[in-house]
Amino acid sequence: MKTLENGLPIIINESESFSIMGIIKGSVDIKVYDDGTSKFPVLATIDSNKGSGSQSLTIDGNKKESTTVSGVKITITISEWNCTDSLLSFHLKVEAQKSFIHKTVFNKTLSGTRHNTTLHNKKMELLNEEFEMTADQQPA
Repeated sequence: MKTLENGLPIIINESESFSIMGIIKGSVDIKVYDDGTSKFPVLATIDSNKGSGSQSLTIDGNKKESTTVSGVKITITISEWNCTDSLLSFHLKVEAQKSFIHKTVFNKTLSGTRHNTTLHNKKMELLNEEFEMTADQQPA
């Protein structure tokens, strides 16, 4: 069973450590949730020895977005988007820049099996029918 957070299944949960010139060390944590639509809530968290922060966004295809977290400009690039009823995959690149220092801190292709509410509901329906049939066969 997939992990649930905020009531939504997490279909991708990836972490990556980074080091910038040996001075700034930390990790990037990416969580992608599936709400059953073609849009996916994402929580990107950066923890480092110089500060931490997180950014929520919704992804639904290839895009490039920038924001500032703890005084550091973060650029998120999503490419190679592929979304079907059963699978989500994309390439994610996260770059950090402060002053003259520029570093790619996350650069991976991510994929996860979609949470299929239709299939889940059908399985529950079949289990209920099986239970009812078994209960009907019990002697009175």
